[in-house]
Amino acid sequence: MTIAGLLAPNHAAVDPELAQRLAGSGSVYRSPEGRLALAAANLSTLSGDLWLALDGDVINHAPLRHSLALMGHRFPPRPGPADTVLRAYEQWGADCLSHLQGPFALALWDDRRGLLLLARDKLGRKPLFIARDRGRLAFASSLAPLLDHLGLPRRLDPAGLAMLLAHGVVPAPLTPVAGIAKLGAGEMLVVEGGAVSPPRRWAQPGPDERLLLVARNLGFERHAATARTLLECSVADRLGGDGAGALLSGRPAAAAMAALMGRLSGRATVTVAPVAAESCSGAAGTLRRWAAASRCDLIEAACDGDCSVEAVPVLAAALSEPTAGPEALGTWLAAQAAGRAKLARVFDDCGVEASFPAATAPVPGLSWLWRLLAREMTAGAPVVGSPFAAEGWAGLLADGGRGRLGSPPWGPPTPPAWLAGDRRAGAAWQDLRWRLADAAAPAAEAAAGRHGLAVSTPFLDESLLSYTLAVPWRHRAGRAGGTLARRVFAGLAPDAVPALPLDRWLAGPLGARLETLARHAPLIESGVLSAAAIAALLERQRRRHDRTRAVWSLLLLLEWCAALGLGDLAEGDGVGPRVAYSIS
Repeated sequence: MTIAGLLAPNHAAVDPELAQRLAGSGSVYRSPEGRLALAAANLSTLSGDLWLALDGDVINHAPLRHSLALMGHRFPPRPGPADTVLRAYEQWGADCLSHLQGPFALALWDDRRGLLLLARDKLGRKPLFIARDRGRLAFASSLAPLLDHLGLPRRLDPAGLAMLLAHGVVPAPLTPVAGIAKLGAGEMLVVEGGAVSPPRRWAQPGPDERLLLVARNLGFERHAATARTLLECSVADRLGGDGAGALLSGRPAAAAMAALMGRLSGRATVTVAPVAAESCSGAAGTLRRWAAASRCDLIEAACDGDCSVEAVPVLAAALSEPTAGPEALGTWLAAQAAGRAKLARVFDDCGVEASFPAATAPVPGLSWLWRLLAREMTAGAPVVGSPFAAEGWAGLLADGGRGRLGSPPWGPPTPPAWLAGDRRAGAAWQDLRWRLADAAAPAAEAAAGRHGLAVSTPFLDESLLSYTLAVPWRHRAGRAGGTLARRVFAGLAPDAVPALPLDRWLAGPLGARLETLARHAPLIESGVLSAAAIAALLERQRRRHDRTRAVWSLLLLLEWCAALGLGDLAEGDGVGPRVAYSIS
């Protein structure tokens, strides 16, 4: 559900029809003086002075509404999350954001003050993009409409592409597209009058220093019991209503989540699992027996390499940025089957590796970061890195590509000082700030949304993440393979979950698709990427099946560029995100 809008300088007017086109559909509000147009499928207002466009959900809106009612605020007969956000803003102003929990991107217009507030949730589960259009500030929760309707040149931003190749993510304020910026996780942008304040962070993800000190003094059993309780609360907070199911995209944690849904709701959970034709029959049988024992209605969605070739271009077109990992293909295929089953909402295990780093299945190329951390307990190198770390990302560039692309403008964020004593906890904090906000979470949202589904991600619950990230690493991902995950999921997950053979698909039909794209890709024809380096990478994947993530990342990048019609790199002074944070 895209939200969008336009804000013009003082004494100028905007076109409300353009705002509606940016949002795709829905209603439009235009401020009395014509400076602002706000569009969304469902706009909400309070007394005609406050207007809100909300993409996402506020999962704590019911208790927050109760608190606001005690403070004297009145609500309509059937209030929703947007009604609660508007009254929270009336009570606390921009500080209301610290009271909101859940995946959201919002745009709030205060007509009394001429103030626009743009904000993204604490963990960055919903994106929010910003661009400048002929002196106007344009924003949308999807990138493609800004390209389609603002007439921006379809060029890649060199800094954004360098970050993608070097680190596997494009952190805010960068995006891969020249002239378009984005808010970071937990950031807000305020425009009041004609003044645009620089984006500022209203929340930091992860534990605070006090919680970390307390957690270090607790024993393993206490940690396991608390983590299990927090996970159950997270699932329970997101239950409600019929038509909810669970996606099984190849990791045992998803099965544990589905079993908890059934126990807490008292109803059989519709569970959708993509199963490849070449999957091990023993693992499929184990999954069926688990489904029967857990009171889950299992839907097996048969798929093969040809299905994956058809799915990847559509998946790439649905993404705002080409940063999703290879596990996104399993999520996409599962969401596709859930849509056919007429489900309204699905639960996804996105983010489980942040809380339970050893809870992922041993699928080639998946969860590379967390398997590396669990294996290399004493390594000292940064872990937030490129999918091309084995080759060196610069090795993918043509002879003149490095000069045109330049170096990445910055490296991973520096962990807080109070995490300095635990390298692995610091690496987990870095990954939470970067990969979850700008790769994993938006990919799950896009996969579900494209198939008409709302998505809930209980492993990305703020309370659960804050606590588990404070648990000492020896409990979270011990040398024996993840003691905390094993204890928390005990009795919930099967011994094996069929996983998609992505390593073989990327060596076979998906690899052939990459070869086809590479023949005419603008990034290769213009001398940025090296066709020979891509061919060598594919050959290695076909011989040893050990470059799954690298081949996937290149395939997704080229598919995404083709879907959005992006050509060569941008050149000159218009490059970079700085153009987006001003109106003149």
